[in-house]
Amino acid sequence: WHPLQMSSESLTQVEEFKYLGVLFTTEGRMDKSMNIANHHTGMYITETLVVRRGDPIFLKLTFNRPVTAQDNFQVQFRIGQSTFSKVSSSCVQTFFTHQGALMLQVTPAPNAVVGRYRVVVAVALANGLQYTGPELQPSLYLLFNPFNSRDTAFLESGHEEYVMNDSGVIWIGSLNSEYPRPWNYGQFEQGVLEACIYIMDKSQLPISDRGDPVKVVRMASAMINSQDDNGVLVGNWSEDFSMGKSPMFWTGSVQILQQYHSTGVPVSYAQCWVYAGVLNTFMRCLGLASRVITNFLSAHDNDGNLKTDLIFTSDMQPDSRHTRDSIWNYHCWNEVYLRRMDIPEEFSGWQVIDSTPQETSDGNYRCGPASVKAIKIGKVCFPFDGRFIFAEVNSDVLYHTRDRYGKLSLQKVDKKLIGQKLVTKSPHGNYQLDITLEYKYNEGKTWFSPSSVLLWSCFSPMTLSVPPEEYMPFLGSQPNLKITVSVKLPQNEMVTESAVVSLEVLWLNIQVRPETRDQRPETRDQRPDQRPQRTETRKLLKKRPETRDQRPETRDQRPETRDQRPETRPETRDQIRD
Repeated sequence: WHPLQMSSESLTQVEEFKYLGVLFTTEGRMDKSMNIANHHTGMYITETLVVRRGDPIFLKLTFNRPVTAQDNFQVQFRIGQSTFSKVSSSCVQTFFTHQGALMLQVTPAPNAVVGRYRVVVAVALANGLQYTGPELQPSLYLLFNPFNSRDTAFLESGHEEYVMNDSGVIWIGSLNSEYPRPWNYGQFEQGVLEACIYIMDKSQLPISDRGDPVKVVRMASAMINSQDDNGVLVGNWSEDFSMGKSPMFWTGSVQILQQYHSTGVPVSYAQCWVYAGVLNTFMRCLGLASRVITNFLSAHDNDGNLKTDLIFTSDMQPDSRHTRDSIWNYHCWNEVYLRRMDIPEEFSGWQVIDSTPQETSDGNYRCGPASVKAIKIGKVCFPFDGRFIFAEVNSDVLYHTRDRYGKLSLQKVDKKLIGQKLVTKSPHGNYQLDITLEYKYNEGKTWFSPSSVLLWSCFSPMTLSVPPEEYMPFLGSQPNLKITVSVKLPQNEMVTESAVVSLEVLWLNIQVRPETRDQRPETRDQRPDQRPQRTETRKLLKKRPETRDQRPETRDQRPETRDQRPETRPETRDQIRD
């Protein structure tokens, strides 16, 4: 936050917090008209002022007398248990005073923390600081600013639809029978902004991370589902919805978010388009441009090998027991528009995020953000989850048969089935916008294959040694071993990379030949000495006799005497019996 110069003409149009007397505050009131016009926030239905970071906020403070250069006070902006900014009266040259009113223009930094702030005035007295009471601490919501080019959430002009439109349609169905389903996002409705802030608080995302849109959207993709953090929605793909409402019941996000905020209990039930609709509301409410995407014939690659492996029995019946990958007739996710600072700048723009719980990412059921541009050219190693999303739109389908011994035989490869059409709502109306070519090249014109995508390297090469005890238990019981490596970057960001290794038991063909006595060496001297050389031990031993004749024939000649035993060994069994 930075104190800036402003003119006296603005005195009657700014926020007013009235402080009668230096030590005591008797009244505080707020006029929103000027701020909401400059911040595109007039549609929010809330009593609290809503502004966007990076643009000026105007405040009016009224005291019992004009403020002078000798007065010492602070205006503090507090969020949670932290004070993130202090504007001091030592900058009095930037203020205007008029009959006891102090005019202040404050500009939040374009990367300021997003959330609900309390404005506190602290006056310096002889015995310390005197703060305004809690009942007279005005609040404001600070959001991302897609209208400010200094914000990493900045959206190019002409695309305001993706922030300001509070309704739309989501395409569902199948490739040959698709239809639009209306959805009320309602990001400006009463209680929705409060619910979104509640979700951030419940996620326990550190306050200091709430200014980074990458971390905020990654948190949201986890919190919209309830899989591992008691988030907003419970998924259900069965036919039994008796413990809640069918996913087809919902036509908007408002009721879902209000119910979750008031109870703190996950709402039942959802499927992919419901997850996408609620996540879209969360993004737009906080000031992030977003849209819902539908992918027809969407793959689910379970083992990360960039292929969709479908297994059938010998009579060509689906083998659901051994098939882990799957194909959905359609799947919905979201895109959010960001300038990524953690990957090369060329991959900024639309980023995929998905809150439908499919696979874990860094320990939680979430997905993204992943650059759409990077997915198209096969650079799937950038954070986050690019490999999984690439497989959803561009994996090859491999059809296998499995015999009774468990051996798989590849029967067919289909390179064109997956990701045949990707659509979203047009910014100009409720009709379909085909964005397939933003995710993939025309089939047959691609300059890489999915198998080559696995070999892309975006970071320095790394050698990983896996000890036998880590993989030996899996030999024979599963065909692949998935190795995941997590690297902590200097910015305390975790980057995860995975690789799939094929597990095969190599059978050795050993031939044993009988060895004749004539082929064996007659004496020890003729045999190769393959024993390890122990120099220190050999010094203590006497030289062995070269032949058996030179050795003592009886035990009596050895250092230990055993009188009870015969001097020579019996040569036959008859002698033993006698």
